[in-house]
Amino acid sequence: MKIPFQTSFLVDSPLTADQCGACLQKAVISRWAFLKPRSEYPVFGKVIGYTAVFSPRLPFWFHNSFSRVLKVRLQDSANGCRIEGKFQLHPLVLVFMVVWFGVIALFVLVALASAIRHPAQSGIDVYFMFLAPLCMLCFGYLLVRFGVWISSFYEPRVTELVAHVTNGRVLEPVMSAEVRANDGWPLGPRR
Repeated sequence: MKIPFQTSFLVDSPLTADQCGACLQKAVISRWAFLKPRSEYPVFGKVIGYTAVFSPRLPFWFHNSFSRVLKVRLQDSANGCRIEGKFQLHPLVLVFMVVWFGVIALFVLVALASAIRHPAQSGIDVYFMFLAPLCMLCFGYLLVRFGVWISSFYEPRVTELVAHVTNGRVLEPVMSAEVRANDGWPLGPRR
């Protein structure tokens, strides 16, 4: 089953999986070590054995709950190491979205059933009860899409860091020229 808002990630490195893990561990910091300069550590991360989780370090004034994290596995291959994973939403965000959209969809069904059961009493209130949740569904979907779109501007930073630190070659995702030209920032080059 394909989970929404995922992007595949693949890097081939000439280093072994153990070497890649050690290099990546040195290049990232814990989310709790936020006082270290972003210029030295542009990515939060954690490497445990042959798995790792990375997320871009956003400016202190900006928070995006829909910012995707990179979850990877380090696997030894004939030519070194293959780093394979996905950019995806945090699992708690997915659970929240399912609950949120489920409750709103249930409200739409109740309003629709009420309008069908009592057509003589259905006035402007029933139509409002039906229209308001539909607007909330549309707004929620657009909000998620916007958050993921903003997140996509920071993901090249994570991709470039993983490839650079492991001396690897990025096979997926293929970054657009616009994202590369803007240095991974939505509003132009990083200062």
